[in-house]
Amino acid sequence: MKVVPASENALIIYFDQVVSADTSARVRQATVVLESALADVLIDLVPSYASLLVIFDLSRIEATTLEQQITALLDVAPTAYDPVGKLVRLGGAPLRFA
Repeated sequence: MKVVPASENALIIYFDQVVSADTSARVRQATVVLESALADVLIDLVPSYASLLVIFDLSRIEATTLEQQITALLDVAPTAYDPVGKLVRLGGAPLRFA
């Protein structure tokens, strides 16, 4: 895991350089952990296949402090994540593109 600045009020967490089910699970897990623990300083979390963009309120926390908190939280987070969700099917005819 590597945390780097993305802008003045955003950090990006890289979990791996390859896309895999394990990496994707780690991104989902980190999203849940950070959303729960840091809700008061977060503006948005934007997950991708192998990274997580963390946009934060610069008036509430400094980037270096947030980076330390992220590292501490994710270092002790369980490694397995079992997502809870449901499959949603959108009805209608299949789309056809000409």
